[in-house]
Amino acid sequence: TPWADPAARLASLRDVQDSKNLFDIREGLRVVILGVTPSPLGAQKVWPPPKEDRKPATKEETLTVYHTFCEMLQLDGRSHSDHSGDEAPPPGRDGGGRPRSGDTTGLPAVRWRTYLTWVETGSITDDVRTKCVFEALLKACKAWLQSDKAPPAQRAKGLSLDSLFRWIWPFVSCRALKEMFTWICLEEYEKIRLPEPPVVGEAERLEIKRLYEAMDNGGKGYITAFDMAGGDHADFHVRLKNTIDEASVKQILGDRRIEMLEFLELMCEDGHRGHEDSERAILPDGSRIERFRSEVVDFEAWVTKDVTPEQAVCFRTVKALEEEVSHWDLLMKKSKGTRMRYAT
Repeated sequence: TPWADPAARLASLRDVQDSKNLFDIREGLRVVILGVTPSPLGAQKVWPPPKEDRKPATKEETLTVYHTFCEMLQLDGRSHSDHSGDEAPPPGRDGGGRPRSGDTTGLPAVRWRTYLTWVETGSITDDVRTKCVFEALLKACKAWLQSDKAPPAQRAKGLSLDSLFRWIWPFVSCRALKEMFTWICLEEYEKIRLPEPPVVGEAERLEIKRLYEAMDNGGKGYITAFDMAGGDHADFHVRLKNTIDEASVKQILGDRRIEMLEFLELMCEDGHRGHEDSERAILPDGSRIERFRSEVVDFEAWVTKDVTPEQAVCFRTVKALEEEVSHWDLLMKKSKGTRMRYAT
């Protein structure tokens, strides 16, 4: 029998303890982050979770976990897009083809010491049941980190967001992870969305069109820097009637043809679009905005073109999240949507 072999018995006991650790990690995170009611004291620790306890993550739950992860990053003194630190480079795949924690892209990981401190801090409470949950979570995480279940690269890198997801939802599929990162990416995109500027009024649009037609010498269907400057500035009368010369127009707009739609965009009132299909506009304060599209997460909005350092952080964050979405989409297609082996 297996129990006659001390090595087999030890391995079996280790598997039992590993299962209890994974149960405590999942239960602790679900209680602490999602507000799930903890199991009664003394209840059997069943692992893997039974089928009735494998509901997929909702959008609200996903965002709640993400916000908690961001709080951990702040405790770590890092931003969403910070790649600095003493962590190892992102590791490769493990032998089974299952992506390891952090094996995606640019999202930073939370240092383990910061994560463990976050758990320890939460255990400081007067509620006995909550304290027990935190203490079990802390003990299980430490045991997991010291076991052979945690790949060396993952121990060095820290806790990634996808690992946190897979601890809480151990049977999550690549398809579901793609959807979860899409929800997060769309939420981050909303932070940089700007109101769509209105289209210029009909009266002003007609006035601009008349001006354009007057400049279009010979009815070519386009105008040039020469036309915008009012003609030949060697002519004294032309110079009197125009305040800008051909060389200045070329310096600003380039030596090229300008058609009606672009002219409407150039000449319309600040804070407005020249026409319905405009891709850019200038706000009253002089800042430039443009229409932005992301095919990765099917997002479209008006965003600033003159990016501030704070906005640059947001753009780097959504870029990293888009890479996560693409990563899980690729794995989903390779695995044909099958579920990954539960987190170990």
